[in-house]
Amino acid sequence: TVGGGILSLPMAFAKSGLVLATLMSIFAAIITEFGNYILCSCARRTGSATYMEVVNQAFGAGAEICMTLAFLGFLMGFLIAYF
Repeated sequence: TVGGGILSLPMAFAKSGLVLATLMSIFAAIITEFGNYILCSCARRTGSATYMEVVNQAFGAGAEICMTLAFLGFLMGFLIAYF
């Protein structure tokens, strides 16, 4: 399905201009790729199979609880926004 972020791209390009919006999109893609690279590297080095295992290995059980609560908040916000 097409999300709200994709649907707002034409307006973002219109408001900020073609050059700036393109540069910002490229920058966002580079940052996303780097974040995924770091996550995969951490998973390989720790032998973790899930995101929560990586969080637990890197930051401890307290951080795993915080991430679980953050995911819960995100999903509840999603439910509120889309339903």
